[in-house]
Amino acid sequence: MHTIVPLDRESPFSVEELFFSTTDPKGIIRASNEVFVRVSKHPHEVLDGAPHKIIRHPDMPRAVFRVMWTELQAGRPIAAYVKNMAADGSYYWVMASVVPVPGGYLSVRLKPTTDHLATVQRLYAAVRKHELAVEDGDLRKRKRSIEAGVARLTELLRETGFETYEEFANVVLPAEVTSRDAHLASAVRDRVEPPPAGADRHLVAVLEGCACAYDFLDGLAANLQRYAALNASLEGKADFVVELAEAIRLFSMNAQLAASRLGSEGAALGAVAELMRARSDTAGPIIAALHEQIVGAVESLGGIGFRIAAAKLHSEMLMRFASELVHGGVDPHTRGELEILAGSLDHEVEKLLGAVSTVDDRLRAVTASAAELDRELKRLRALEVNGRVEAARTADSEQVHQLFVSIGEQVAAAQAELAGFDAIGVVTSQRDARGEARVRADVHALRRHVAAALTAAAA
Repeated sequence: MHTIVPLDRESPFSVEELFFSTTDPKGIIRASNEVFVRVSKHPHEVLDGAPHKIIRHPDMPRAVFRVMWTELQAGRPIAAYVKNMAADGSYYWVMASVVPVPGGYLSVRLKPTTDHLATVQRLYAAVRKHELAVEDGDLRKRKRSIEAGVARLTELLRETGFETYEEFANVVLPAEVTSRDAHLASAVRDRVEPPPAGADRHLVAVLEGCACAYDFLDGLAANLQRYAALNASLEGKADFVVELAEAIRLFSMNAQLAASRLGSEGAALGAVAELMRARSDTAGPIIAALHEQIVGAVESLGGIGFRIAAAKLHSEMLMRFASELVHGGVDPHTRGELEILAGSLDHEVEKLLGAVSTVDDRLRAVTASAAELDRELKRLRALEVNGRVEAARTADSEQVHQLFVSIGEQVAAAQAELAGFDAIGVVTSQRDARGEARVRADVHALRRHVAAALTAAAA
């Protein structure tokens, strides 16, 4: 294989186009679609059986590939910006969504259209420079340079507000898919040529099934802003409830100590303070459970956008590939890939619907714990009022009075925070359970049509 010299020239492809490739577990390319062949400028006979590094651009940090392989080998999907090199040395940037599939991996690529790409280009340049400095021309230092690159990549991502590349991917993949839809401003059905008369009815059914799945996923994506807003709100409330537990406990304990200093005159105050401390002890586990449930909900919400975007990509990619086959025919080279794409879409939809169900369960648990905590806060508020009344009747009790006032202010602030949990009920009530059942059935039917199309082609 001759050495390709990188050129400062882009290998063009349009925002409308998508392309894919499948590999074995070691990254050896098994198959791809016609767009990949055109953009990479490598014919099928060169791509098929070649290592994926055949399109690797020297500007790409090896650290990014290390991160991707770590996730994929753990059975998790990942998305990443990648700069590739075509056979003539030209380059092309893609957002690659990569998922494990039986016997290897599937990568679906789209053209980036958001400002995140400019950020990534600066970040990748810094990481690659760091890798090359560590390696210093000695291939024996390659492993060390990659590890240094991963550390530098993590450091730079944190400076931009992301703890990990996976967290970054959860943001940028939905952003790129949404931006692409805005650029195209067309229904997914209009992105492929209508099937010709007499086309294989099973492949035509695949086209329609993909379009229906995409429409449902598109509707789910439209609701993503509600999830994102809820996620941001819950992240703030997680810290608040932790501080609340400690604040109530300390206020109640201090009120009890201050009342005890008043002697017999403070007996009634002391009784109220003791009841408040008992109530704060009861509220503690409720607050701890609420915090745990909020953290779980935030974790689940964080990946929902990624799952929606990945499933949308896979549904459109399958539709486009099926359209290629409708117009060009199914041959042995493409049979397995059609099945892999259909299986991948089925898997992604199931994972997404499972994630939606998990989010729903966790949000309902948050709502239940918040309601339980609100009941405890109302009891504390009633005791706080009693405490102020008793303090007004007792001489030299100004300090205790102020403590009860502080407790009241804290409880009122907590109740105001809990009022914000009403938004959770709005989100959970808008879940489209019928739509979920329908899209699941559509995708299962779609796989049956793929199997029938492959059987007919083999006959």
